[in-house]
Amino acid sequence: MTTESALVRGPESAKYTAIAAVKSGDMVMLPCGLAGQASASVDAGELVGVLTEGIVELTKTAGIALLAGGDVFWDISAASATFAPGVGTADFLCGVVEADAAAADTTVRVRLNARARYVVDLEASAVNGSNGWTSAKTAGGSMDTGASGLPAPGRYRLNLSSANEAQAIYVTSDRTIPAGAGAIFEARIAVTATGMDSGVDIDVGLATGGHASDFEAVSHFAAFHFDGALDVLTHSDDGSTDRAPADSTINATEATFHELWIDARDSANVQFYFDGALIDTELSPRVLTAAAGQPLKAIAMMEKAASTAVGLVQVAKLRVRCQAE
Repeated sequence: MTTESALVRGPESAKYTAIAAVKSGDMVMLPCGLAGQASASVDAGELVGVLTEGIVELTKTAGIALLAGGDVFWDISAASATFAPGVGTADFLCGVVEADAAAADTTVRVRLNARARYVVDLEASAVNGSNGWTSAKTAGGSMDTGASGLPAPGRYRLNLSSANEAQAIYVTSDRTIPAGAGAIFEARIAVTATGMDSGVDIDVGLATGGHASDFEAVSHFAAFHFDGALDVLTHSDDGSTDRAPADSTINATEATFHELWIDARDSANVQFYFDGALIDTELSPRVLTAAAGQPLKAIAMMEKAASTAVGLVQVAKLRVRCQAE
């Protein structure tokens, strides 16, 4: 919930009949699907003016960061802004983050009902055919575009078989962006229990491409890394400085979708966020400085050396927005 003084800029552009009592600054979902901020306090059944455009300041969920251009959802039960709707809730999309908000900040500036423009977007390519994607594999394993083999727009399932052989499988965006373009990468993945077999590696992030057997052999990258366990690691290589995978001390939950962000706006200090929390606290930061002229792609890759280990990871979102001039 916010106060009347939280309004930064925006016209009163709609009327809303309150289903329940509404306080000034409350966020509501209009019947037309737009989000609105109440401009006054009213009782149930009364009309109230709501803002549906412009920039407002909302209470932010504690302990998470929100990056400029990212989606903002309204958590109804907590009355706060966050990065994704809760499972089994009526939480709704409010707009996009207008300016970065750190974990310690209590509020976030939001551009109401706006949507970010992504230069790479797995979901958009599945809908309109733009921003194509390339998938590849070596030896066994399989890839499809939905859970249980069912088609699903904007989703891939990477699956390694139990054949005792080296295997690699990956999906990359066809479109590339320069490493110095101020990229913010977003992914949403779920790893199953079988995806955590010892010897199975998973990498998700930005890279110059995939590889037939070893992601770390790619010339330039900044990526999340899972190494046969639920531990979340990060690493990078810009062709000059190679930062080996380091444990963030955060663990994923198996068979649960998690949000992964890579903020590469500062190439000398690439930052990693797991479910909205900044996790890369290495004394030696991840870097892409020497990769400034390199074309990077969004990528999700899984691999193993010769063994009977199996792996399964679902990818529901891969997208990149840039903040280059």
